[in-house]
Amino acid sequence: MKLPVHNSTGMPIYVGAAMVLPGETRHFDEHEVPSHLRPEKAAAENVAPEPGNPLVELLQLKVDDVKAALPALTDTELELLGELEQLSGTPRKGVLGAVAEEVLKRAEAKP
Repeated sequence: MKLPVHNSTGMPIYVGAAMVLPGETRHFDEHEVPSHLRPEKAAAENVAPEPGNPLVELLQLKVDDVKAALPALTDTELELLGELEQLSGTPRKGVLGAVAEEVLKRAEAKP
């Protein structure tokens, strides 16, 4: 898994042998990033599913049933659904692909 490292300082920082210039973001393999440069785990915990959440219940259905329900979701719900699927123990490519397609379709339809 790749982790983003953003340099918000005025000087270059180094991750392993690679330099990250000020204002630049680079992606590194997880094992290359020192702990003080890793993103906080609290961000992932904020998306923790709550019991009775209809999106969590939707993700328990078969892939085809999830695909059929995507057009009825709002943009925010669609993004959250994709995040919840990615955070699940075994993310399904079919669901992630369908969510990505729906997001692209909506983006193309917007003026």
